[in-house]
Amino acid sequence: MDKLRRAFEELLAADDVTPSELAKVAGKSISVWGNYPGKDKNTVVGPLSEDERLMSSNAKEMLTFVKVLTEACERTGEALRGAAILLSGDNQGAVRAVNAMSSRALDVNETVRQLSELCVRDDFDVVAQ
Repeated sequence: MDKLRRAFEELLAADDVTPSELAKVAGKSISVWGNYPGKDKNTVVGPLSEDERLMSSNAKEMLTFVKVLTEACERTGEALRGAAILLSGDNQGAVRAVNAMSSRALDVNETVRQLSELCVRDDFDVVAQ
């Protein structure tokens, strides 16, 4: 509890708070690659469809974010409502697309649209790093 209190005090003292900093201390922040409340690690496995094979690596990473978040929403029910979810990815193009919620690439924009619809439908925010 002391760590959380210190984190909130640091946020209050900061002149400018980034979404990433806020997500780190939010009560319901999770990492899709880690554990989420009450559940085991979530993994997406399976072969890519023909359309998915043709996607850019950025779009594939975005699609993985969407699939993992969809599964997390189905497993946790209402637990993610109002949450700030931290997505961890090693593809900087996908990370930028999540944080901007847009991209110049058409295949990435399609997955951004899916992510945005999921966020609205299940009432949570995402930030990536």
